[in-house]
Amino acid sequence: MKEKRLLLILTAIAMAAVMLLTACGSKKETTLESYVNDNEDVKTQLEEAVSANEQNGIKIEIQENDIIYTFDLAAIDGFSEDLAKDDSVKETLEKGMEENADNFKKVASEMTSTTGIEGIRVIVNYVYNDEVIATSTYEADEE
Repeated sequence: MKEKRLLLILTAIAMAAVMLLTACGSKKETTLESYVNDNEDVKTQLEEAVSANEQNGIKIEIQENDIIYTFDLAAIDGFSEDLAKDDSVKETLEKGMEENADNFKKVASEMTSTTGIEGIRVIVNYVYNDEVIATSTYEADEE
C-alpha cells in the first residue's frame, strides 16, 4: 500500500517536472542536465522540488539525459531492512513500476518533445540505505 503511494507521488513529481520544463521553451542543449543548468528558472524550480521531496525520502537528480527518482524505503516509518529485502516486497515494487511504465515513458517523451533533446530516460530506484532493492529504466516510445 505504501508502495502505491510512493508510485503516485513519483508520477506527480514527474508530471510537475514536465510542466516546469514546458514553460521554458524548446532551446536545444547537448544534454538534459546542461539544459537545466543553463536555464536558471528551471534549475530553481527543480531545486525546490528536490528540497520538498527529500523529507519524504525521495531524491530527484538529473544526470546527463537521465531523470533519476530514488525512493529510500528507510525513510518510511516501520520499514525495516528485513522487510526491504523480502522477495515479496521486491516483487511488489517491480510490479508497481511495470504498471506505471506508460507514465514514466510519457515523462521521457514529453521531456524530449519539450526540450528537443533525444535519449531522455527516466530511472526509478527503490533503495534501503543506499542498497538498491528494485530499479527500472524507461525511455520515450517511438512516435
